[in-house]
Amino acid sequence: MSIERFLPPKPTKQFISEEVHQLVSDISDGIPLAQARFDAVLCDSIPGPIMINDVREVLATEYRFESWAQLTDHIENIEQIEDEVEKLRTAFARASTEEERRTIIDGHHSKKRFVNLDPTADSLCDHDARVLIANKRGFAHWIKLHAYIHLIPEVRHLIQSIEENNITSFFDILGKYPHAVNPRWVHGFASLDEHFPNSINDCIPLFRLSRAVSDGRISAGTVEYQMAEALIETGADINYDSGHPLKAAISFGSIKVVKALLQSGASPDGHNGGREPIALAARFGTAEILQILVTHGATLDLKSAAAVGDLGQLRKCLKETHPLIEDLSQAFYFAIKFSHFRCADLLLDNGVDIDGMVLGLQPVGSALHWSVFKPEHLEEHVVISRVGYLLDHGANANVLDPPGAPPISWTNSDAVKTLLAKTSMD
Repeated sequence: MSIERFLPPKPTKQFISEEVHQLVSDISDGIPLAQARFDAVLCDSIPGPIMINDVREVLATEYRFESWAQLTDHIENIEQIEDEVEKLRTAFARASTEEERRTIIDGHHSKKRFVNLDPTADSLCDHDARVLIANKRGFAHWIKLHAYIHLIPEVRHLIQSIEENNITSFFDILGKYPHAVNPRWVHGFASLDEHFPNSINDCIPLFRLSRAVSDGRISAGTVEYQMAEALIETGADINYDSGHPLKAAISFGSIKVVKALLQSGASPDGHNGGREPIALAARFGTAEILQILVTHGATLDLKSAAAVGDLGQLRKCLKETHPLIEDLSQAFYFAIKFSHFRCADLLLDNGVDIDGMVLGLQPVGSALHWSVFKPEHLEEHVVISRVGYLLDHGANANVLDPPGAPPISWTNSDAVKTLLAKTSMD
C-alpha cells in the first residue's frame, strides 16, 4: 500500500516538479524508502532506466489523485487563484486615485464580509482580496470558493460543463467519471470554517445546475431536465447535504429540476420532514412550483396553505392551532403574493393587522411594502391587483417600515407609484 501524503496549502508546479526530481534521485541512489514507495504503487521492481512518467504516477497516487494530469490540474487551479489574489492586491496598492481603487473593488457582495473594503485605503488585505476574488467568480464568500477549488478536478470539470451548457462535455465526463456527480474533495481538504452556513452548496453539481438555469446560462425548459435526470441516474444523491438539491431548485425557480428530483424520490416535505421545501417555495418560488409540491404530497401548514390558496386547510390550521403572530403575518403576505384573496379575507377576519410588519422576513415591511415590488417575470396588472386589494381593505399607503420608509420607496413600478400617490392624497 502506498504511503499517505498531503499537499501544502498552496502547492505550486515548481514544488511538484522538485518532488519528482527528488524521488528520481533517491531511487537512483538506491535509498530503500524510495524503492519501497515505487514498488507500493507500481507493484513491480524498479526497472532501468527510471521513467519519469512512472515516478509521476507514484506521486499522484501518494497524494490520492487518480492520475498525474489530475494532480497538476489541481495545482494549476490553486496557483491561478493565488496569482489573482496577488495581482489584485498589487493593482490596488499601485492605484493613484480613489476612482481607480473603486473600479478595482467593484463587483463585491455584502460589505459586512470584508475587513476594510475602502477605496481611500492604501492597501487591500489578503482576506478582503480573497473575498473579492470569490465575489467576482460568483461565490458569496472566500470559504465557498476555497471549498470549490479543492474539489477533485472531475467534479469541477462536470460543474464547468453544466455552466457552459456543454451537453457533449457533460455526458463525456459522466461516462468517464461517474463518481463526479457528488462532491468529492482532494485528499486532506479541510473547510476554513466548518460552521459557515452552506459552505459547500456551490460544490454540488445538482445545485449548480439549478443556479445555471436561474442565471440564464441554461435556458429554462431546454436541457436541465435531461441533465438532472442523467446526474441522478448516474448516482447523484438527491438528499445530499440535508436535501440541498431540492431546496436549491425551488429557491432558484428551476421547475424542471424540481420535477426531476421529486420524480426520483426526493421528499416534498424535505429530507427531515421539516416542510422546508414548501416554505422555500412560498418565499422564493412560483405558484407552479408550489402546485408541483402539493401534487407530490407536500404537507401544508398555515403559511403554505395560504400560499397555495387551500381555504379548507387554512380554516383547519386556524381552528386547530394557536398560530404565532409571525406565522399569521407571513400567511397573510403569502396569500396576497399569490393572489389568493379569499384566504386573505379569512386571515383578516381572524385578526391579522393589515398594516402589521411581516415578521420573519428580511427586510422588514408590511404586506403593502412587500407587494408593491414588481418582479421581472410578473405582469404589472398582477402587482396592481395585489396592491389594490390591500388599499381597498384599508391598508395605509403611508405606513412606515422600521427604518422609516413608506411603501412607495419599495416599488419599481410607475403605475404602482401613481396608485400609491393618489391613495396617499385621498
